[in-house]
Amino acid sequence: MYDINYFTLIKRQKEKNKMARVVITSMVVLIVVLNVVILSIGFVVFNKLENHIKNNQAYLDSPVTKAKVRDVAIMNKELTIAKEYLSTLMDASSRIKTASQINVNLIDHIRSLTPASTRFVTANYNELTITLSCFSTEPTDPMNFYNKLLGDERFSNVIMPGFTISESNIVTYSVELTLKGGE
Repeated sequence: MYDINYFTLIKRQKEKNKMARVVITSMVVLIVVLNVVILSIGFVVFNKLENHIKNNQAYLDSPVTKAKVRDVAIMNKELTIAKEYLSTLMDASSRIKTASQINVNLIDHIRSLTPASTRFVTANYNELTITLSCFSTEPTDPMNFYNKLLGDERFSNVIMPGFTISESNIVTYSVELTLKGGE
C-alpha cells in the first residue's frame, strides 16, 4: 500500500507558486529597467536635438547671419539686373552690327546695279537679309538685275522667286539677297 502524504502535495504546490512569483517579479523588474533605460536614452537624445536646434536658431537669428543673407539677396538682385543688362546689350550689339551693314554706300551700290527702267516699290531688311520689291517696263530687267546681284561679291544667296508681267507690259518682281559678313 502506498502512503500518501497530503502535506507534501501542498508543499510542492507552494514551491511552484513561489517559483512562478520569482519569474514574474524578475520579468516585471526587467521590463521596468528596460523602460527606464529607453526613456533615459530618449531624454538624452531629445535634449541633444533640442540644444542643436537652439544653436542653429541662434545662428540664424544672429545679426552677422542676417547681414550675410541680406548681402546674398542684394547680390542675387544685382546678378539678375546684370544678366538683363547683358541680354539687352547683346541684343543692341547685334542690332548695331546689322544696322551698320545697311549704309549709304551699300544703297548707292545697289542703285548702280539696278537697270534704268526698274523702280523700287519697297525695300526691307532683317539682320543681313534684304528684300527688294520692284517693277520695270522692260521684260529683261529682272534677269539682268538678278545676274548683276548674283555676280557681286558683296552679296550671297540671291533669290528671285519669280516675276509677273501685266497686260500693260509692266514687270513686277522681288529679289531677296543676303549680305556677306563684314561688308
